Parts: sequence; C-alpha cells; structure tokens
Amino acid sequence: MDLLILMVLVVVALLTRAVSGNWLAPGPFFCLFWVVNIAVALAAGRSFPVSPTGLWILVSLLTSFAVGSLAFVGQQGVNLQYGDDAQNCHGENDESELIVQ
Repeated sequence: MDLLILMVLVVVALLTRAVSGNWLAPGPFFCLFWVVNIAVALAAGRSFPVSPTGLWILVSLLTSFAVGSLAFVGQQGVNLQYGDDAQNCHGENDESELIVQ
C-alpha cells in the first residue's frame, strides 16, 4: 500500500514536471522533495510506522499544490515601472508612482 502511494506521488511529480518543463518550478520541486522523503522513510524499514492515511493526505495536498502551481505556467510577471505617465490617487501625474503594464 505504501509503495502504491509513493508511485502516485511520483506520477504527479512527473506530470507536473512535464507540463512546467523544469524540476525547479514550485510544483515539481515540492513533489520531488516529498518523494525523496517518503522513499527514505519507507526504505528505512519498519523502525518507525508510516501511516497510509497520512500519506494519502500528503499526496492530496501535494497534488493540489502542483495543480495550483500549474495555473500560472508560462504567464508573464507584472512589469512595474516608474514613469512620467503614472497618476496618484487624485488623478494627478506623480513621478513617484508605479506604472503597471
């Protein structure tokens, strides 16, 4: 049962990596981190118990994190600039305000 849970998490990590294209993106990195941790815990033998319910909860949380991180794959960040065209809250031009493009 524990290996099945680990394999599900490996599949989630691989799918997230395939979509994002990079292991250093938040979704695949976080999943890979927990795959390694769970694999080490399971490889250590039965010196301490590992709850399957806790692992399923962890897999569901990691899956939701991975899906949430994929929502912004390929999107540009907000470009903040200072400029002459910025207006303050009174509608007046103010060079110290930010322009969001």
